Amino acid sequence: MHIRDESAYQMSKNLYPLILEADAFVGEMDMNRTSAVMKQTLYDARKNFTESAFQKLRHQLLKSFQVDSEEPTNG
Repeated sequence: MHIRDESAYQMSKNLYPLILEADAFVGEMDMNRTSAVMKQTLYDARKNFTESAFQKLRHQLLKSFQVDSEEPTNG
């Protein structure tokens, strides 16, 4: 997050342990290589979101990055 105050870090204490437990973490990435990263990372968002939240996430990924979270990966 590119902001100048501490508001971006308010949840850091809770976030860092989750990052350490994750199978993969991408902090910054070349958005032209998004599909390559998604193929390497097997993550089923439906297991972690309600259907409504998943559809909002899917919509945002399609709109922002032209990535469809419903496409099967080749992993």
